[in-house]
Amino acid sequence: MFLQPLLKEKKRSRRSSTRHEKPENVIEKIVEGKMDKYYGDICLLEQGFVKDPDMKIQSLLTEKIAKLGENITVKRFVRFELGQELVNGRMRTNGTP
Repeated sequence: MFLQPLLKEKKRSRRSSTRHEKPENVIEKIVEGKMDKYYGDICLLEQGFVKDPDMKIQSLLTEKIAKLGENITVKRFVRFELGQELVNGRMRTNGTP
């Protein structure tokens, strides 16, 4: 279940790269770069920190753990998209009841 979106994205990236008739080693590097970008978009710990986009969340956690001397873990988080809101514990897109 978890791997399905990743495999789908990898297949899509490979298909997109092979259309340009590039050598296999170049295609592998292109796909690897696209997958790194994809992970950065969907994985919380790989995303940039809002106040400093050059710093990843994982780096921020590591820095805070070192500074505070306490272990910090992310138990859960909620991702909102523009135009969504949480109403009575359910996601609602603008315009839907």
